[in-house]
Amino acid sequence: MSYPHSERIVWLLSTREIADWCEQKSQLLSEVEFRFRAVVHRIQQRISPYACVDEWSRNTAQGEG
Repeated sequence: MSYPHSERIVWLLSTREIADWCEQKSQLLSEVEFRFRAVVHRIQQRISPYACVDEWSRNTAQGEG
């Protein structure tokens, strides 16, 4: 692939922009995934039959029960 000098610079810049854009998107996706997992974890804890028992035992251990 031989580009004239100016086209090569434009190509490099656009490649860098694409790389930056992809990195931003992947960071955003990983943040969304992290939040989603945290929400799912909370929901699973609420649904779990042991969640109430765990919460009760924690509260009684702290003297709140």
